[in-house]
Amino acid sequence: GVKTCVHLSDGSSPSNANYFSIPMKGTGIQLHAGDADYLTFRKNSIGGSFKIQRNRDHGITFITWKNLGITLDGLDIGWMMDRGINDNCQGQSVDSGLIFINNKVHHTGQEGIRVSCDNSSNTLVENNEVYEIQTSPLFEQCNFNCLTGFTDGGTGIRWLSQGGVIRNNKFHDIGGGKSNSAHGIDLEGASVVACDLSNTIVENNSVWNIKLGVHSSPFGGGNYRGSLVHIG
Repeated sequence: GVKTCVHLSDGSSPSNANYFSIPMKGTGIQLHAGDADYLTFRKNSIGGSFKIQRNRDHGITFITWKNLGITLDGLDIGWMMDRGINDNCQGQSVDSGLIFINNKVHHTGQEGIRVSCDNSSNTLVENNEVYEIQTSPLFEQCNFNCLTGFTDGGTGIRWLSQGGVIRNNKFHDIGGGKSNSAHGIDLEGASVVACDLSNTIVENNSVWNIKLGVHSSPFGGGNYRGSLVHIG
């Protein structure tokens, strides 16, 4: 694919910089425009980091059917009010083939990762660490000023898709918001667009220090293989 290099204002290379800032308040990276397909956001393999932090709403957000085949590899996403990675369904299921690997997602106010309406068997969430979701004291600081949507439990990954694999991830230290319940892996499926979760594979994940380890709605179930679950 085509690689895009970021150039700093002083002409220096980003690989030699401690950090550089992208001025965006609501969301770190927003891809909602059409034709933004098969993009890869990847940490430089020779060193450094790729951080998306301290945004009001989301770290990165896109629409499933408008932004096909997005890959996030090695990112550090955290410190935001809503979701770290927000795959926004908008009511249309497609075979997108999202790939989220080797990321750290942390300190968010509702969900770490949300995957919606991607029915591809190639969808992969692997080797990620998701932690400190809706946990005190940060979450409680907003008290009764919290947005309505934050009254539910915190969630490591919220899965509303058919097919795909959730493998070798760590989900831990997830709080319960105002409802005092939380989910490490939340398989919902039919909440947005009806789909059969029986083709979703969940294997070799570690889940600990949360209220509810793995939650599956009545609409379907995944295939759990060797996942370590500790209900804290």
